[in-house]
Amino acid sequence: MQRQSLISGLVLTSLLIPAMLSGCSKNDGYEKPGALVQIDGTVTLDGAPWPGGTMSFLPQKTTTGTGGFAITDASGKFTATHFSMEPGLEAGTYDVTFSKLTLPNGDPIPEGKDAADVGAVESMPPRSANVQPDGKHVLVVTAEPQTVNYDLKSK
Repeated sequence: MQRQSLISGLVLTSLLIPAMLSGCSKNDGYEKPGALVQIDGTVTLDGAPWPGGTMSFLPQKTTTGTGGFAITDASGKFTATHFSMEPGLEAGTYDVTFSKLTLPNGDPIPEGKDAADVGAVESMPPRSANVQPDGKHVLVVTAEPQTVNYDLKSK
């Protein structure tokens, strides 16, 4: 039951982020953020580029603001985007999660199809898709632009 709730939540998240990207104007629904810091980098999975993955930057309790997200390109590169749709994140400490929905057999979701329509499942292990109590994927954003790289493991 917990796995089903996780998958339902991830499917909902994967549907909301594209809707936000296509249907919202800048700052629509969000207060103007404080100073944003450029955050970019590359994500690999078992040493290979991780294309089409979604990253969430979730502010820890001591961090104000709403956090942000990123979507990796074909080479695994990303640029963090604040939820106001402006590039960057506010200074603070963030838990970083990684999600990628695929068909049950691991194939990509066909173009033009919704994840929910094709029975998509989370392909990332829970240690990457969920906030980890050991703080493994924590990003500390300072006032300077940062390049951060993540090498995820499938096993």
